[in-house]
Amino acid sequence: MLYLNYHENKVLMAMVMMDGQEFDYQEYVAQSKQSRLEWIDGAAYRMEAVPPPNHQKVLAKFTARLLEITGDDDRMEVYPAPFELRLPRYGAAFNGASSIVQPDITVIRHLPSARSSETSASAMSRRAERTKPHGLPELVVEIVSQHSYRHDMTTKFKLYETFGIPELWVVFPSDGLVNVYRHSDGIYQDPQPFSLLDEIPLEGIIDGSFALYDVFDPYETM
Repeated sequence: MLYLNYHENKVLMAMVMMDGQEFDYQEYVAQSKQSRLEWIDGAAYRMEAVPPPNHQKVLAKFTARLLEITGDDDRMEVYPAPFELRLPRYGAAFNGASSIVQPDITVIRHLPSARSSETSASAMSRRAERTKPHGLPELVVEIVSQHSYRHDMTTKFKLYETFGIPELWVVFPSDGLVNVYRHSDGIYQDPQPFSLLDEIPLEGIIDGSFALYDVFDPYETM
């Protein structure tokens, strides 16, 4: 179920489909060299060239805290934007992505691999592969702004829901608020709101919790 609240009245229309055109993968690659794009179900969407300062400050703090929390688990990787999350067609190879998006933060759990007989060359290859988001993330974080809200909460929300990404955090920096959506029975359930003094339990991701008072500045959310 899509949850829209009073914040919707504060924002403007977000991404604009490029001339209403459908793009194939080659066109997306060519255009993405000139501007920041997301490619969703064959359509290209422009992204904000330069997000506002408060967005970037919150992004840095959320990323640092998630890196700290997951630091002892070498299966977990935290990728801040810009980072391409490729969502493959069912049954397709990894490079047969049907959508390529850039969440503000992507948290991925890598599958364990056998390393006992690994050569230095194969170790380098493995490290290179770990820069690619194989499989679905455990968590994606979207930090919304005036220009991204509608796109984040409609087009991308539905995409994450369709692919069954277990957890989505929608962050409202100016309000010190995070809406947490958890995937169950094929859809995102109604969000759990967490505010400045709360801790978000990291259920199913890693032991522990995420304290919002460590990342939000109370003087900037008044």
